[in-house]
Amino acid sequence: YQEQPVMLDEMSVDEVYTFYINKKTKAYIWTCIGKLNGESYRYFHLTKRKTKQDALAFQARIPDANVVYSDKNFAYEAVFGEKNIAQKGAKTNLVESLNSQLRQYCSKIRRKTKSYAKNFIHLRNHLAFLFLSL
Repeated sequence: YQEQPVMLDEMSVDEVYTFYINKKTKAYIWTCIGKLNGESYRYFHLTKRKTKQDALAFQARIPDANVVYSDKNFAYEAVFGEKNIAQKGAKTNLVESLNSQLRQYCSKIRRKTKSYAKNFIHLRNHLAFLFLSL
């Protein structure tokens, strides 16, 4: 178990979608990699929608940061305000890589598959286990 910081130097946030039950029911995985004194911390939040309220719920679960790097998702600027630097590139590569690893290691969130999580809770538990092992 790693003690979680209250404030991070910087963090990169992104989201990735997948399906559960069938191709008509989407789930969004909000991911974050935070850095403090060279240490990395990973966080995720699973939602059924991609709204500003869901981004606010994600923000409530993660530590605050001095700077937030993100893509140009509409919710990030509204949630993180002036701390948000919307840019793709070197600062968001780590969180994009994390999303790629999630798709690689978790068969339930691969893009072209017939394997779906049976329900939302099963998907959340699978992700929690995966985040503990990364």
